[in-house]
Amino acid sequence: MINIKELNYTGNHVAKKIPNFGYSKSELNDFIEYIIKQTEDNIEVLKFQQEEVKRLKKELETYKKLEDTYYHINKRAEENINKTKELASFEAKTILEEAKNNANQIINSALVEASKIENKNITLANNLKLYKKKMRNILIQQLDEVENIEIL
Repeated sequence: MINIKELNYTGNHVAKKIPNFGYSKSELNDFIEYIIKQTEDNIEVLKFQQEEVKRLKKELETYKKLEDTYYHINKRAEENINKTKELASFEAKTILEEAKNNANQIINSALVEASKIENKNITLANNLKLYKKKMRNILIQQLDEVENIEIL
């Protein structure tokens, strides 16, 4: 049996029991109208809440898709960053290797050029010694001739 107090009936009329006849018909009708009104209101609230739940589920799905998209974008960005780092590292190694090779070529060229200059320097020094000897011999011969001239 339904207890009116459990239904939180707040109507102005309290159904009164009429002796030998039960409850008053008008008060019972008021109570039933109240229950119907409350049920209709609850149905409206429930419909609104169901629509709100549907809307929120769609919104949640949208955010989940966005989150998934951002996750994949971040993952691709990290992969691109790692590839860029690898390429930069490879390019740096290549540049260093090329610089070492160029430095070796420059050093070898400089050593060859220094060797050539040193050989020229040695040749010039030898030529200078030879020239000095020849000049000394010529001068000695001329001095001998000058001394011979005085005797005559």
